[in-house]
Amino acid sequence: MKLFVDEDTGSSIGIALKQVWTDVEWVGNSKHSRIKLGAKDEVWLPFVGTNGMLVLSRNINIVEVETQRDLVVSKKVGIVFFPQHLNKLELLRLILKKWDWLVSIDSIEARPFAFLVSAFGRPTRLPLEGSVSRLSRRRKIASLPSSVPAVKAMAIQPNNSG
Repeated sequence: MKLFVDEDTGSSIGIALKQVWTDVEWVGNSKHSRIKLGAKDEVWLPFVGTNGMLVLSRNINIVEVETQRDLVVSKKVGIVFFPQHLNKLELLRLILKKWDWLVSIDSIEARPFAFLVSAFGRPTRLPLEGSVSRLSRRRKIASLPSSVPAVKAMAIQPNNSG
């Protein structure tokens, strides 16, 4: 699994994950980094898609802004969103709690995909087709089959419910 930690998630998460997982990059991780601090999402999304990286982000707007969502789809990006309100330690604990699931979706799930993980660790698939405003995203999530939010680490099935 190759991880990419975006700037909204924070370099401290990238640094901490680097201690336990060797294949981690984050925005501005060195002065020679390919993705500089302050880089727009439109710059790094194609890079992570091309390199098959799994993105850890707190910026749910990526699936709400049409140009960014289109890049997620066209570049076949796999992305997992985590809650914005968690402090660094809580976020790191949540990521480590979901580690086996992250490894599993990275290897099994067809790209593109987007999931939102709640503060309690419950993943929910986010739709990537069409317009995805906050209100319509909530309605689409609510209409997904009840089996989708309860994704198990080793029993992930593609969502073919349309």
